[in-house]
Amino acid sequence: MSADELVVTGLGAVTAAAIGSQAHWDCFQHLGKSPRSAEDYGLAQFKATEHVRDRRQLKSVSHADGIGLSAINGLITDSGYQVGYYSSERIGVYVGAAGATVADNDGYMDALIAATGPNGQVSSPRFGKTSTTSRPVTLLVGLANNVLCYGSLLLDARGPNSNYVSSSTSAHLALINAAKRLARGQIDMAVAGGYSLATDPAYAAMFKKLGLLREEVAEERVQDNSPNNSPNNSYALRPFQSDAPAGTILADGAAFVIIERRAAATARGAKVLAQYCGGAIGSDGLGPKRFDPNGVALIATITRALSAAGISSNDIGLVLSGASGVKAVDQVELRALRQIFNYGAHSPALAVTSRVLGNLLEAGGIIELALVSELYKSDRIPESISPDVALAPFQQIVNRAKPYALVLRSSPWGEYSCVVVKREVV
Repeated sequence: MSADELVVTGLGAVTAAAIGSQAHWDCFQHLGKSPRSAEDYGLAQFKATEHVRDRRQLKSVSHADGIGLSAINGLITDSGYQVGYYSSERIGVYVGAAGATVADNDGYMDALIAATGPNGQVSSPRFGKTSTTSRPVTLLVGLANNVLCYGSLLLDARGPNSNYVSSSTSAHLALINAAKRLARGQIDMAVAGGYSLATDPAYAAMFKKLGLLREEVAEERVQDNSPNNSPNNSYALRPFQSDAPAGTILADGAAFVIIERRAAATARGAKVLAQYCGGAIGSDGLGPKRFDPNGVALIATITRALSAAGISSNDIGLVLSGASGVKAVDQVELRALRQIFNYGAHSPALAVTSRVLGNLLEAGGIIELALVSELYKSDRIPESISPDVALAPFQQIVNRAKPYALVLRSSPWGEYSCVVVKREVV
């Protein structure tokens, strides 16, 4: 092992399924509560005040921002990081951010409409009177970099930072660029991840209009004598299954990890969850649902990620799918993976975390990084995140002799990301 290896230490995660690293692993093993409707994937009732150390930060941020800040607070606890361990100028924060929701600026929008006359002119005095009922910080609430800003204050991070709004690949984009800054010696530690309020009505309406959202029906149960907590007996995604309901299930959440050099992580007594080896981003999208059905861009993305990690597909023992229930996109992923692994006799195990988590959009692809080593340790992919059907050439048994894992993300806009990590031997 090299002291300069980049490692993942700590996970801060908030989803409708669970809160925290251990709770998510328990959820994957036992499924936890069985979702019965789309509402079960939302965090509308989440109370950030119970998870944020400095509650003053919540006065001028949105509900989505509160979810993101809660995850960063949880990350600090989970990683055992003591603020001040690294020099402030050597800490970066990299955030995959959710866009502002309609509700963030409702007060001013309502006032603006009320103050607009028949000729389209806005009366400033009338706007001043009608806007008094909105929050004084309304315009601040809608800023896309609030989690980056307040997260940096929480960590006393004053180094290079970036904010990304790129749908499903946002969190991976944050992580990959944070790792590049570390590799170049520009920073010593980074917090990277993303957050999302995907169930926002306006966001959901867009997905529905595009025909990407799963339609909820009154009865989804499969009459197969499955136990009550079986994924087949719930309102859950079943990617890759031909007879499964079409469309994705949007989910709220946030997930962040710390990435740092191994020597420093060891020196501060941090628990290493996985070694970061490389990543890549790709796109062939020309708009929603307009992408190459053969997966050429995704194949190129995976190939570049493997090259960055200095390994080949033969070294991969585990693939954590980015499948989200949009059948055309899921089929692109399956075609790409089958070409990469060429139907080999010893192909990797395949896990589909969206079956439990739903489609986390900007928050996706991070929780999986922190749980790779646990999946290797358990040998077998838990039933809750296994594909419903056998998908040649992929397996359910994790090959410990192949210690590298692929974590994928993909979107109906033709955006793809791939991160390669190596399991940690405890």
